[in-house]
Amino acid sequence: MQRKYNLTNFSNMKRKCVIAMVLLAIATIGAYAADLKVTTDTRFARGATMAFGRMTVAGVATSQISEQGFCYSSENAEPTIDDLTTTTFLNNNGRIYWLKELAPATKYYMRAFVKTRAGETGYGDVISFYTLPKGTMTFGIRDGGDAAARERIRQAADKAVDLWNNLTNIQGVYFNVGHNPGTPTADCSYGGYIRVGDNQSYQRTGTLLHEMLHGVGVGTNTIWWDGNMRSNGDRGYWQGDRATEVLRFWDNNATEQLNGDNTHMWPYGINGAHEDNGTDLLYLGNSLICQALMEDGLQPSSSHFANPYYALDITENTKYYLKNENEERGFYTSYLTENADGTLSWKDIALDELATTDEAAWYITFTPANQYYQFRNAATGHYLSISGANARTATALSANTDIHMMKARVDAIDTQTDAPNPRGYWLLHHAARNPRALSAAANGTAATEVFNLANTATAQRWLVLSAEQARDFDQVGMGAFRSQVAEIIAQLKSLRDVPHTEDTEGTDATLNAIITEIEAASASATNAIEVAQLVEKARQAEFDFLANATPTDIEQPFNVSLLIQNADLNATDGWTGAPTLNYSCAEFYEKAFDFNQTLENMPAGTYILKAQAFMRPGYLETAYRYYQNNSTTRLSTYLYAGSNSVRVHNICDDAQTAPFGVGNESQVGDPAIYVPNDMHSTSEYFSRGLYDNEVATEVKTDGSSLKIGIRNKTANEYYWSIFDNFRLYYYGSKSIDEVTGIEDVQGSRFKVQGSDDAIYDLSGRRLSTYSGQPTALPKGIYIVGGKKVVVK
Repeated sequence: MQRKYNLTNFSNMKRKCVIAMVLLAIATIGAYAADLKVTTDTRFARGATMAFGRMTVAGVATSQISEQGFCYSSENAEPTIDDLTTTTFLNNNGRIYWLKELAPATKYYMRAFVKTRAGETGYGDVISFYTLPKGTMTFGIRDGGDAAARERIRQAADKAVDLWNNLTNIQGVYFNVGHNPGTPTADCSYGGYIRVGDNQSYQRTGTLLHEMLHGVGVGTNTIWWDGNMRSNGDRGYWQGDRATEVLRFWDNNATEQLNGDNTHMWPYGINGAHEDNGTDLLYLGNSLICQALMEDGLQPSSSHFANPYYALDITENTKYYLKNENEERGFYTSYLTENADGTLSWKDIALDELATTDEAAWYITFTPANQYYQFRNAATGHYLSISGANARTATALSANTDIHMMKARVDAIDTQTDAPNPRGYWLLHHAARNPRALSAAANGTAATEVFNLANTATAQRWLVLSAEQARDFDQVGMGAFRSQVAEIIAQLKSLRDVPHTEDTEGTDATLNAIITEIEAASASATNAIEVAQLVEKARQAEFDFLANATPTDIEQPFNVSLLIQNADLNATDGWTGAPTLNYSCAEFYEKAFDFNQTLENMPAGTYILKAQAFMRPGYLETAYRYYQNNSTTRLSTYLYAGSNSVRVHNICDDAQTAPFGVGNESQVGDPAIYVPNDMHSTSEYFSRGLYDNEVATEVKTDGSSLKIGIRNKTANEYYWSIFDNFRLYYYGSKSIDEVTGIEDVQGSRFKVQGSDDAIYDLSGRRLSTYSGQPTALPKGIYIVGGKKVVVK
């Protein structure tokens, strides 16, 4: 039987199937498009004619992506694929997209894009950046050597210099390049004199890039060796943010750091022909990191300071406020202001007054052509100007109003919840060498100082805050001052609880009333200045109490160690001198020093300063010999307070018969005794209360200052002084004799009549035996007949 087919019905069924399949495909593609998420990585790198970005894509299968890359424009603040685009990328732990042929010294906008096969386009967020002015480096080839080698070297130098001119803004450096057959590999001096040897594997672009790094300061400029820039002495990580940021972007590694030794850096240092793989990834990375090093502070030549760059993202026609980083210069309370005569000051301004005080407000602009900023006062329209030692304002733009902003390497404040944690900036007048930095000077004035790279140079650095950031920062200041108030109040209550007599009737009642008043005012304060004033009020209350009270028992004095800044030596702020710090100890090795601070506005009376400290006057065997012979030869480290001083312990004074087993200890003598031999072991000895020293002094007049410290006048070989844990005790109106039981003796000879009159040092060592003959003693404090005696 012949079967008949309905072709019309078949065609309808076919059409329905096709339609269903199309609808399913559209629905599927629509689902892909709806879920598409493109993210522009906030990290990026830029040079003069190139820029680089990363991206991530989610919500769409790779098979559904038809194109992805970056779109960019110098005119459209929200670029699209109708503007310039690039899909060129380098592979390095993910894709690095490469923007080329950019205009130098120009503001650009870029963002990631993805196109799907369905015709949908997704975009990431926009990043804006400024390209650099092109570098102006040049090179020349010296005569001599093999002609073919010279040509290989010329081509390598041409490519290397061209890379740097397109990726850095280094100006005016000339590389003098030559073929020197006697050179084993290649070398270069600071300034750019390059020699390349016969080995052809070194006659390549990577070698020239490596040697050019030496030419602009890597391993050759003093900043490369500065302890503020590379940790761990001769070997360690580079501390500048810019090089770290570029490296972490380039390698897509959030923890990577640039390492270096006295001469080289890695990665991307191309330290040898074996590291020169000839890739764009290597050469571009080298060039970008070179620029970042210059932005961090490395100086590319003896006639050019570090490279300026777009260090602070600013919004034009927005008011900014400048606050100095130094706590003694109004860190939490003051702002840089213009005075009527055009001079500059840092002044305390309460938060509610800031918005109406335009003398403290500044408009900031940026000039891409030279990468400098300009600061215009909102009240007068005058420009911040730095000229030599002068810091003031000027009515018109000039070279002196171009400000090089260099970002600090450390946070201005500790991280706090819901609080800003900004970095400060050096505001520099550009100069070939030793530029001047705007600085907050004493008594509310502003001046300039020669640029100081150190992290501790806080008086030279300024926070640049928007109005909103200033409000947030004021809250941080209130918290900081409240902590200080609470600390002083706790100290006051502790002093109050020490058994004492009132030298002036009503002293205790006055103190109690002030404590109550300050605590209430601190809780209700509305701005940082109010709380700062309470800090001063609490300090004055402490002075008033101490000036009118005396402890009843010399064994329970007033502990006023809080008056010493960084008494525990976790930092050296407040002290004069630069010891090595570690394990909460401070040391000087083979150096003369005077490590001190001056305490101001002290009540009159008697004080005892204590500190744990010892000296090793050279080799340990020498110190042991002095110890055995009760000799003070070369023992020249003294703890002092005011005009009084005491020689600190010989390292052998508190030696142990068995080691503690912490750090590095040494043994000496027979039978053996053990002493510390590094900072780690010393911290253990100190933690057990060993090597304690004390010196008594008097402050004659209320409100006088008291200088305290430790010093040594010699710098002999192996001479080691180490100390920690300063403490200060106050005995009110008691005399030194009452406090110490010391009898002053003019002269240095005692006639010991019997065993009870034996002479001992303060460590308990017997210095004489009964002989009926006078005993000569050097200056110092001794125990004679059970009493302390000072020999002057």
